[in-house]
Amino acid sequence: MRKGFSIVQVLVSLGLFAIIIVSGFKIFEAQTRLGKSSSFVFESLVVLDEVKTILSQGMSCRATLKGKSAYYDEIEEILMVDFLTNKTQVEYKVSKDPKNKDHLYGQKNVLIKKMELFGDKFGFEGENGYLTMKMTFKEFKGEGSFVGEFPMRIKTNELGRILDCYAREGLHSNGMAKDSKGLWHQYKTPSQGLAVFYDQGQVHVGNVKPRSGLNVEGGVMATVPKIETSCTQGLKGSFVYEKERDALFWCDGSFWRNISEQIKYNKNGEEVTLVGQGSQLKSTVLEKEYSYCILKSVLGNEGECRAQMVKEKKWELLLKGTPGIALQCVFSCF
Repeated sequence: MRKGFSIVQVLVSLGLFAIIIVSGFKIFEAQTRLGKSSSFVFESLVVLDEVKTILSQGMSCRATLKGKSAYYDEIEEILMVDFLTNKTQVEYKVSKDPKNKDHLYGQKNVLIKKMELFGDKFGFEGENGYLTMKMTFKEFKGEGSFVGEFPMRIKTNELGRILDCYAREGLHSNGMAKDSKGLWHQYKTPSQGLAVFYDQGQVHVGNVKPRSGLNVEGGVMATVPKIETSCTQGLKGSFVYEKERDALFWCDGSFWRNISEQIKYNKNGEEVTLVGQGSQLKSTVLEKEYSYCILKSVLGNEGECRAQMVKEKKWELLLKGTPGIALQCVFSCF
């Protein structure tokens, strides 16, 4: 019995081996493509999530979308506003050139091809205060593409232009500069202190009608043991109560001014008296200027006394009695 292999067996073995090698390379190539594709989609989702987080901050959302159409529009960039410095910077930008490396995101593998606003998606129509933001991503030096979208709340004017907006924050908000809890946001300041910030509307403390950004029922007291911060232009208009000197101070942009020393109030006022008898109306316009006049007392049983401002710091005092009865009106003017 002969040992060894025939030439036919050798050729068949080599052919089978070649087939195995080619198949292995194809499987490896397919797995590589799948891995790259999965990585691209994941990176695109992370960018989409970060955009949501930026637009969950009202100031950044308004900077990005204010004036855009709530029915359909395209945007070129996502802006983020730092409320501490009031500086605005571009965080994400649409890439016009698929070969341009300046606008690569993720692991330098993701391009933003288009960002669109739709106000006609079912359930998220612009007239109901919603719209949908759609982002189209393109793989850099690859064939991959991905489309993601998320809803946003908006306020519009009568022409359908966006005035205010915000999105739900993304899952990766911990990477941002803020820690959001509902409508209130907590920020780390440059000195590592915490600042609380709210930018969705007016703030109410107590049962008080809204007249300004901060509406407080009762009193507000800002107290420091001693003023140690320099009065700069950034603090102009600020005021504080200092315990050490037991006085209120306000910043004029250069110096802390002592309000308690500069303003002296006349608590008693100056008395002005009108006397009349009968039903004839008696009135007098005071020559001296006063900030306010008020009725202090009335001597008589029947009649009417009144003080009214006729123009700034000019007051008219009026007296109207009844027939046969004397009336005396005493006013205090400050």
